[in-house]
Amino acid sequence: MIQKSCACANPSSLLSGEKGTALYGVLEAFFCDTNCKEIEALFDKILETCLTTDEGPFSKGEERSQLLAMSKRVLRVLEACQMIVQKERQDQK
Repeated sequence: MIQKSCACANPSSLLSGEKGTALYGVLEAFFCDTNCKEIEALFDKILETCLTTDEGPFSKGEERSQLLAMSKRVLRVLEACQMIVQKERQDQK
């Protein structure tokens, strides 16, 4: 089951050493050669694979609906991050 707690309270070990501008650099590097449409297409492939089988961690309807809801939330976060990076680039011009 997906926990509904604030991710800020439990930072990823991948970013635990990053601070301030280094965190922005992570976003900037990611969106340098990746866009939201590409990420969405990849998510669609992953979701299709997960949702078209009755085996594995998404075998129950509730787990599948949680996966869909989380994927939509992640895509919204990524789109917001991309917009922040684009705005920052425009502001620097």
